[in-house]
Amino acid sequence: MPVKADTQLKQNKEYIMSDQLKFIASILSIFTHELNNHSSIMNESAGLVLDLIEIKKGSPDCGLDQISSVTGGITGQIKKTTALVKYLNSFAHRMDNPLSNYNLYEVIEELIMLMNRVLNQKEITVDMDFIKDDLTVLGNPSILQYIIFSIIQGYLKCLKGGDGIIINILKGESTVEIKFHHRSKQSISFDEDIDSSDAIKQIGASIVYGDGDTGLTLILPLTVEVTF
Repeated sequence: MPVKADTQLKQNKEYIMSDQLKFIASILSIFTHELNNHSSIMNESAGLVLDLIEIKKGSPDCGLDQISSVTGGITGQIKKTTALVKYLNSFAHRMDNPLSNYNLYEVIEELIMLMNRVLNQKEITVDMDFIKDDLTVLGNPSILQYIIFSIIQGYLKCLKGGDGIIINILKGESTVEIKFHHRSKQSISFDEDIDSSDAIKQIGASIVYGDGDTGLTLILPLTVEVTF
């Protein structure tokens, strides 16, 4: 019996890792598409500056105001790109250690920012309705991000353009509740068999499903020993 149990445990972990790889691939795909858009905007803006310089050659009006405006836009775009790269860098380093102390708010914000392109395409907003305080959890942040990603993906299948998702956090003595609500004109039915159900068990978490607009709640222990 122990041998069978160990085999099943190994299979479950391999299944989770396989799904996590798909999740990581999705995030990288979203990121590279967004980065390409950022690069295109900066390239077009730089080309416009060169055109303005060429047009204004020998002219009393050197077009400094226009050039200044365009270069200011390039600077702003660079700042956005740098911030996005920092989010990806932090996301990647979450996988360095399977067990670590992490800031729950930062982990959620990081994931949402990396998912922004998909959310914008579907015209769905995610409001993080919590104060970004120091709420430290001992566990596996990468697996948690995978779980939250799966939950949001489940909502995206049901919601329509103009709808929204609201995330609240309620801290208890030994657990923290991550609450998901939807803002929609129609009632939705959320699939209770989400893709990350095995991962939820692995980090000692659980999900409570509500009815209608009450959404769902991911209950996460503040301290958990992740086994591998």
